[in-house]
Amino acid sequence: MIGLLIERLAYRPVRDAPHINAFIIALGLTMMVEGINLLTFGADQVVIQTPYRGVFNVGGVAVAELRLLVILTACTLIGVVALLISRTKTGKSIRAVAQNRPAAVLMGVNVNRVSAIVFSVSSALGAAAGALVGALLAIAPGVGEGLAVKGFAVLILGGLGSIPGAIVGGLVLGVSESLAAGFISSAYKDVIAFMVMIVVLLFRPEGLLGKR
Repeated sequence: MIGLLIERLAYRPVRDAPHINAFIIALGLTMMVEGINLLTFGADQVVIQTPYRGVFNVGGVAVAELRLLVILTACTLIGVVALLISRTKTGKSIRAVAQNRPAAVLMGVNVNRVSAIVFSVSSALGAAAGALVGALLAIAPGVGEGLAVKGFAVLILGGLGSIPGAIVGGLVLGVSESLAAGFISSAYKDVIAFMVMIVVLLFRPEGLLGKR
């Protein structure tokens, strides 16, 4: 519902304006939401307690039960979104508007409805991601900013508009960070990750699985 309200009140009025307008609105909304969170919940870190505290041994590798649950949940959400985009009439409408909005309008696609659905689904996925991250890490106002930047890096790595690309980009970023933390220093893991992103942009600007 929050995503639906944001789309209707903040983004729909500037839909036909230059893209920089939407970017400025996004930046302002981010600061506003962070401020509201800070006033409402305070600045203290919160650790969400879960009953999933076991550890599995998979091929000699110890895997925490909670992390396995997070991975399975993420895979399920990815599968649901992929089916929505590729196998439903709504998904076809979303792809049509993304590829060519004027042509989609001429074919009878309700652009306002598509935009509302996209914002609603995106917000729901954001809430799910927040719950999963909150179960793994201590959370506080400001934690989401770093994750949002990494999410942007994942999109660039994989290629905008590609679900398989987003998966590959996330794996590349995660493995790069882990290797950097293990072999160099945890202080440099973010630097290494974004160096990988810069290299991809230099040699393949459309992303690993993006189309030219």
